[in-house]
Amino acid sequence: MSKLTSPTPALIIGLACTVVGVGPGGSTHMLASVAVVDYRGQTLLDTYVQPTMQVSDYRTATTGIVEGHLAPGSAMRFQDVQARVADLMKGKVVVGHSLWLDLSGTRVADAGAPEL
Repeated sequence: MSKLTSPTPALIIGLACTVVGVGPGGSTHMLASVAVVDYRGQTLLDTYVQPTMQVSDYRTATTGIVEGHLAPGSAMRFQDVQARVADLMKGKVVVGHSLWLDLSGTRVADAGAPEL
């Protein structure tokens, strides 16, 4: 029987995303911020994301995000964030809460990140 091994700390990153609402009533999620940290909690990426659609609900009470956070000059373009997250994920074990939502929001698979 083979013995299970844990990945080395250098191979582990944490991913957290925040979404705002777009569309009628703000019911559709749109990526608004992304944070990636290494195993020791050092920040690898922490940025707001420029929306690609008109935001109808910033969900400020729960997100703390206001319109100015997502403006050009304050936020990265979605495509740049997507590529950066995909690059940070290559060869890594990704941990986080509700990763399915974070990964669908970043659409990193579209940027060439490996399948999970």
